[in-house]
Amino acid sequence: GKIWEFDVQYAGKDRVEKLSDVRASMKAKKADVHVLADLTEIAWLFNLRGSDVAHTPVFLAFSMITHESCILYVDLKKVDYDLKERLNQQNIEVKDYSEFMNDLKNIKKIKNGKQSTSY
Repeated sequence: GKIWEFDVQYAGKDRVEKLSDVRASMKAKKADVHVLADLTEIAWLFNLRGSDVAHTPVFLAFSMITHESCILYVDLKKVDYDLKERLNQQNIEVKDYSEFMNDLKNIKKIKNGKQSTSY
């Protein structure tokens, strides 16, 4: 089924606020990237729900968050145009689920002037 938005009145905070909290925690821990694979955490963070798992309102996804970017990897057929546009307007890039492993392999970070691959 389609992925749908969970209303902020029930979620408590909107996804932009939640992402800001995640980034503050990343900064405190000196982390460059935060990778999410737990479906319940992804559903909570983005205030989205789905029906990919029986009896649990989640959808198959990964997410990769840096201080400057946020990518949500999902089955693009399950995200309608309006939702994708709202996410994009909030600086959340939506990419196909199949692109996650390749992107994960290619994470780059700059440390002391040298570029290295980080997993």
